[in-house]
Amino acid sequence: MAIRVPRGYEVQRPYYNELCEGVRPVAGATAREAWTGLAHTRVDEYHNDPIVLEPGTLVGVATGTLAQGKVVPALMGTGITFGGNLDQEGVTNVWGLPAGAATSAVGTVKPVGVCYQPIYSFILNELYTNYKRNTALGVVTDYVIQVPVTNVEEHAIAAGDAIMLGSGTYHGIGVTSNEAWTTKKLAGRYARVADAPTILNSASAAEMNTVHERTVGRCLKKIKLGNATGTTAGDKLVDSLTNFTISTEANTEFAQLNKVQTVPGLNLTGSGTKGIPGFYLGAAADSNGDFWALTLLIRL
Repeated sequence: MAIRVPRGYEVQRPYYNELCEGVRPVAGATAREAWTGLAHTRVDEYHNDPIVLEPGTLVGVATGTLAQGKVVPALMGTGITFGGNLDQEGVTNVWGLPAGAATSAVGTVKPVGVCYQPIYSFILNELYTNYKRNTALGVVTDYVIQVPVTNVEEHAIAAGDAIMLGSGTYHGIGVTSNEAWTTKKLAGRYARVADAPTILNSASAAEMNTVHERTVGRCLKKIKLGNATGTTAGDKLVDSLTNFTISTEANTEFAQLNKVQTVPGLNLTGSGTKGIPGFYLGAAADSNGDFWALTLLIRL
């Protein structure tokens, strides 16, 4: 019998987890709103509302004319390249958000913190004056967090590495399922400080200020979640669970979660996710079909 889940009722678990106590600046200490010109990265299918910032994203305040003073993903350079303008079911968006493969100049955007909750587009506040999904946008600045490894720069991170803002400038839902996570590299993700000369395309002393201003913490732990046969580099774990086998290391780390029987089709953590916590299901496969996760100490 086929399992049918009502649209929007499956579990939506952000690919991010907070592990230890840290610091959240009070509202008003930083910019409070995300730029209304951001493309959407995901759609809340239950409410049919666009999400423009994912938890675990390094964010900063734009200095460019269009978005000046608003929160956008932190990035190297001065421009964000948006992905496709389609929602998760391939339907053109109805919110007036950026349409396919365009680049917007947002100026220099240095990281000020990590977004810790899904942020819906603030364009909804303009379209519907009596409807607010987010009244303000908060960040964490001193926290131990857990995130899935999503691109080649993050695959290179190891325990003990100092970490910095990665080179990604891509933002939004991609043309293909893995494009936004790997091929293009999302803005606001992580990289090793040791890779700074490659990321900056320079090893000169003059570039060191760029590294210092974008160093965000240190990797405390990296674990292999497991392997999925038949995957290609960039495939997301959430789409590869059928052929996924959890690693012994992860099975021990997560206390045999695969023995917890869950309702099929809802992506509840347990047997339905092969024992992997939901916040790691955004991990992207490396060239060997392996999936990884990072525990990061964020200090900004």
